[in-house]
Amino acid sequence: MGFNFSIGWGNKARYKKDSAGNHIYTLSNIDNGDFISCFDGEYSEKNMIKLFEEVPEIFAPINAIADRVTKGIWELVKEGTEDVVTNNNQWNKIKSNPNWKQSFNKFIYNTVVYKNLTGNYYFYKYIPEGFKNKFENIVSIWLLPPQHTEAKIKANRTKYYYTTQIQDFVEYYVVKIEDYEQYIYPEYVLHEGYIDIDCNTLKGISPLKAAEYPISNLIAVYKARNAIYNKRGALGAIVNKNTDASGTVALTAKDKKELRDEFNNDFGVTNNRDTVAITSIPIDFVRFGMSIQELMPFEETFADTAAIYSILGVPRSLIPTKEGVTFNNGFTDERKLYADVAIPQAEAIATQLTSFLGLKELGLKIRVRFDHVEALQQDQKLNAETQKLITETYTTLYEKGHITKNEMLVQIGSSEVNEGDVYVTDGKNPDPLAIKLGVGGTQALIMVLSDQNISQNVKRNTLISVFGLSEQDAYKLTIDNKPMNQNQNNQIEKPVEDGTKSN
Repeated sequence: MGFNFSIGWGNKARYKKDSAGNHIYTLSNIDNGDFISCFDGEYSEKNMIKLFEEVPEIFAPINAIADRVTKGIWELVKEGTEDVVTNNNQWNKIKSNPNWKQSFNKFIYNTVVYKNLTGNYYFYKYIPEGFKNKFENIVSIWLLPPQHTEAKIKANRTKYYYTTQIQDFVEYYVVKIEDYEQYIYPEYVLHEGYIDIDCNTLKGISPLKAAEYPISNLIAVYKARNAIYNKRGALGAIVNKNTDASGTVALTAKDKKELRDEFNNDFGVTNNRDTVAITSIPIDFVRFGMSIQELMPFEETFADTAAIYSILGVPRSLIPTKEGVTFNNGFTDERKLYADVAIPQAEAIATQLTSFLGLKELGLKIRVRFDHVEALQQDQKLNAETQKLITETYTTLYEKGHITKNEMLVQIGSSEVNEGDVYVTDGKNPDPLAIKLGVGGTQALIMVLSDQNISQNVKRNTLISVFGLSEQDAYKLTIDNKPMNQNQNNQIEKPVEDGTKSN
C-alpha cells in the first residue's frame, strides 16, 4: 500500500532524519538537480507542519474545519438528563483557560489542526506528584506537539493484541524540543492516531499523505511562477537582425550598451516611461521558456487544490479562485461542511475529553452543540415542520381509533406508557373523554347533548353507536340533561330584580 507498517517483521524503511530525529523533506533534490516531491526526504509530521505554514492551499481547508469546530458551544452536562452544569468550578476553570498559554478555543483549534495535518494529537493532563489521577486534581491540560513527541515502547511488553491498556505497551512518552526533554507516564496522556497506526510507534498518518503529488505540483507551480516574476534566469535573448555574406552579425559591445541604456532609461511600465520600445538598431527577441499563460498555473493549482479539499472533506465551493465564487450551492455546502466534517470531529473530541478527564465516573460528560449556527438554522426549521406533521398525522390516527396510544407515542418520538396499548374507543382507555373524541368529536357531542328536540333515549343510543361510549357513560350524560334555569314546563325562568326566582 506504500506504507511500511509492521508489528516487527519485514524490512524497515530508510528515513532521512535531522539531528533531533525528525523525518525531513526537501523541495528539491540536490543530487538529482531538480524538484521531485515534497516528501522526497520521507513523510513526517514536521513535513506537514512546514507545508501548513507555507502552502496556502493546505492551510485554508484545515483552517476552515478547525474554525467551524471552535464555533460549537462546549458545555458540561449530566449524563442521561443532558442538564447543563454551570457550577462546576473545575470545568469552568478548564473551559476558561486549559493552561496558562491557551484559551479553550485555541486548544480545540490546535487539536483539529494536528489531527488533520499530522494524523496525531496528544492530550496531556498535569496532576502534581502524589495526587490521585482524578478530575478535581487536574491543574491544566495541554496539547503535546506531535512532531516532538514519541512513545517509548516497553522492551518486555505484552504481545500487542494481548494488551488491555496503554500502560501494557508504552513505558512513557518523551517530548524532545532541542535541548529540552520531558518524560510523561502514559496514564496522563491520550493519543489519537488518524487513518492508520504503526504498531511499532503508535503513530497515525495524515490523510494528506495521499495528496503527495498534488502538493508537489502546487509547489512546482509556485516555484515556476516565482522564477518568472523574479526573472531567475533569462526569459529570452535579444539578437541582431543585421546580416552579412556569412550570416547574422553579432551585436557589438557599443550596440549592447546603447540598447541596455535605452531600454532601462526610456521604456517600461513605471515613472511615466514609454511602454513601447523604439530603437534604431535592427533586433529580434528569441524566447527561451514558456509564459505563465502557457504553463496554465491557475488551472493546475485549482486541480491540485480540489484534490486536497476532497481528501479533507471540504466542499469545492470554498476554494478561492481568480474568477471568484463560481458555485451556486455555497450555502448547502456550508451546511455539508458542518454536518459531515466539523460536527463529527467536534463530537469525537468531546467524547475523548470526557473519558480522558475522568468525567464519566462523576456522571458527567462534555457536549458540543451547533444549533446556533446560522447555516444550520434552515435544517432545524425543516426538522420542526416535519416533526409537527408527524405529530398531527399520528395523533389523528389515534383519535380515529386506528392505532393504540403507545403506537402514537412512539411515532411522535415519545416513550411508551403503562397501560398504553389501548385504542381511543377502548373502554379500558384511561384518557378523558375529550381526548378520546378529539376537538371535532367533542364539539359534536356537545351539540347532541344540548339539542332539546332529541329525546333522552335517542341521545343515549347516539352516544353508544356513534361516539362509542359505554351504556353506563351514555346514561350518565343523558340523565336529567337539561339546560340551566329551565322549569318542568320547559319554560326559561326569568330572574326578578332582587335576584330571586319568580313564582
